[in-house]
Amino acid sequence: MDEDREKKVECASFIICSSAMCVPYMADKIHLEYRLTGAGWAECRLTIGQVKAVATASHFSDALGDFARAVVDIIDGKRSARFQFAEEPGEYEWKFQRQRDNLRCELKWFPDGGTPLASNRSEKRLDVTLPLEDFIRAVDTMLSAVLATYGLDGYWEKWVEHGFPLSSHERIRAYVASID
Repeated sequence: MDEDREKKVECASFIICSSAMCVPYMADKIHLEYRLTGAGWAECRLTIGQVKAVATASHFSDALGDFARAVVDIIDGKRSARFQFAEEPGEYEWKFQRQRDNLRCELKWFPDGGTPLASNRSEKRLDVTLPLEDFIRAVDTMLSAVLATYGLDGYWEKWVEHGFPLSSHERIRAYVASID
């Protein structure tokens, strides 16, 4: 990795960094938004202060379900989880790595699509390390907003191929309730 591009700064014992900038971490600054933008199309936005990343997905993957299941895997003690948002063409790869009480979140774009793990051509869109519990709270808020906006039936109708990840959302909600 290019040392100049991947500067890391410790802020109140947490590292908040993207390849473009480093910013102080503030718990209330994590914002996740997921919205269905059309039949079988979605957009996920992650904002941490001034650091922003956007990933879009088509119905070729269960984008929101895969995201929620990856978070449940981390809650259940897995050290890492990886999933994709399929595009037409291209693919976003998300990778979560638990580092004690923190979570490293990486997002890469593979313009050629296919299998990201086998491709060398990628663009890093995000690489941040956050307090794990704050990130999981933000995921719970995002899932609750999606459910409130679309409902179970409305989500199914608009996403086309996959239902809302209700069981994963319930597991995440239970975890958040246990830490608050």
